[in-house]
Amino acid sequence: MIPVRQQQVNLQGYKAATFNVATLYQPGDLGQTFDSSDGSTYTVVQIESGATAPAAGQLMYWKDKVAKTVTNVVANARLGATTNAWRNEVAGVCMLAATAGNYICLLVKGTGISVACVATPGVGDIAIADSVTNPGNVAPITVGTAPTYIPVGVFTTVSSSNKASVDVNVPTLS
Repeated sequence: MIPVRQQQVNLQGYKAATFNVATLYQPGDLGQTFDSSDGSTYTVVQIESGATAPAAGQLMYWKDKVAKTVTNVVANARLGATTNAWRNEVAGVCMLAATAGNYICLLVKGTGISVACVATPGVGDIAIADSVTNPGNVAPITVGTAPTYIPVGVFTTVSSSNKASVDVNVPTLS
């Protein structure tokens, strides 16, 4: 079944950026992509139980697109860690320190999003998933250079304290 874009997701009183629950009120919300009141777009996903507890601003990767599960453990990501193909499987940005096994709203589109980054990007550089050394981070590709992986977004500031502002635009399931 192809997911449809939905505007009515039951967040149980939470805001999308703070949604972190063990059970969905409406199981049909899993995999739904919706626009929030702040103009950002989110997809409801489940963090795999074997994931390391993600931090705010960390990239998450698809483990299973059908089951709508994500991970930050490269070895568990779709297409695995051996070929770096997992770098093309970015599901979105985790907006909070979440619990492995829980359901969250993963940011897939937003402006000026604080994303984990240990490199030094230039304003306007393309953001892609970083290497195995820093799998939850974005890395810069200099303006005018072809990206080597599917872009996560565009840097709008240089990094500070291992975070950088990115206009995020991750391909969605719907």
